Amino acid sequence: MATYSNYPQSARKAARRALRHKEKNGTSCGTSVGWVRASQLSSGAPLSLSTVKRTFSFLSRAAVYNQGKFTDEKGRDICGSIMYAAWGGSSMRSWCSGVIRKAERQAEVATEERAITDAVKKGLQKKVKDHNDKDPKHKATYGMLAACFRRGIGAYKTNPQSVRPNVKSPEQWAFARVNAFMYALRNERFKGGKFDLDLLPSSHPLSTKRNAMSDIERRHLANNEELEVRLSDEGRTVEGYAAVFDQPTMIGQVEEVVSKGAFEDRLGDDVVALFNHDQNMPLARSVNGEGTLRLKVDEKGLYYRFELGNQSYAQDLAESIKRGDVRGSSFGFVVREDDYEKKEDGTYRRYIKKVSRLADISPVVSPAYPQTSVKMRDMIAAMEAEAEVQASDDNENPPMLAPKRKVAEALLSIHHHNSQTK
Repeated sequence: MATYSNYPQSARKAARRALRHKEKNGTSCGTSVGWVRASQLSSGAPLSLSTVKRTFSFLSRAAVYNQGKFTDEKGRDICGSIMYAAWGGSSMRSWCSGVIRKAERQAEVATEERAITDAVKKGLQKKVKDHNDKDPKHKATYGMLAACFRRGIGAYKTNPQSVRPNVKSPEQWAFARVNAFMYALRNERFKGGKFDLDLLPSSHPLSTKRNAMSDIERRHLANNEELEVRLSDEGRTVEGYAAVFDQPTMIGQVEEVVSKGAFEDRLGDDVVALFNHDQNMPLARSVNGEGTLRLKVDEKGLYYRFELGNQSYAQDLAESIKRGDVRGSSFGFVVREDDYEKKEDGTYRRYIKKVSRLADISPVVSPAYPQTSVKMRDMIAAMEAEAEVQASDDNENPPMLAPKRKVAEALLSIHHHNSQTK
């Protein structure tokens, strides 16, 4: 049987203070059980889980009687305060609560572990094999599916209101949860709801393990005549297009096009309007389509509109746009689906077909964005490596190629990319 003795020093001190008061003043407060508990705590004796629960129960009831002092103005004992200290006081109450929660969770996990029978284990292992045999972009492991299954069992028992009426058993609900997780693993999106994001591999765009900021790309729309500040009695409004569809833009040596449909289902994202993409200069915000930032997609592109606040940098932005110093718009995004083609002149064109996250829109000072992203450079390098490998097939003395592993990774990157766009 587990015992616990790592309770706070402040709890031990509170018990000792109560014992000293009793020894000095001969108080009649409390019961023998209470003073036994004080002796246990003062000496650091190990407590059973049942004792921890009784201690928590007493302290929860007795807290209202604690006045923070042992005697009143006339020197009479305040029994509520004395016994609250004898049982360890507030710090002991918090510690007991933590121990109880941890023990309950361990019991739940043990129950969930027992739910993985041999038949369930074989079923999960088959799902892993079937998934990985298709050479997916994101591999599955038995561990992540087992964890997802156990959580499904736990949710069925602890949150029954979330279970659909046609579900007849915790195992059925757990497998449904695993299937939803597998769908997200393959398609980088959920059919509905969001859960178990921490089980996804760090390379997955939905994973909580990744650095979300590192995948954000930003594009500037130059010479945007639609960007303006309107001054009116109702307020000052900034509006413009952060992205224009089917308009080629040179990003370094790559011609890039944002396709219609790229922002489908993205207007409900948590999107912030920033000045020059500076997180310290928020101008407006939209969450689930509501807030101070208005977004819409029309035939032309991604349109935005917001009213300026009273921040000093908002005043500066109004003046800068009015003077013509700020002349462009930009948007920050994470790509979900893109496509590349090599043009006749040897350069590349990239089509942004789907965005998995719309992060921000920004009026910007510099309308140019001359650098390619790491993602773009990696993709082009992979395509070049594939071309080298194909060219070497007809060459008896092929040129020195990249190490086999790098070529293999490049070809795998091409395969993953193409599989996402079919």
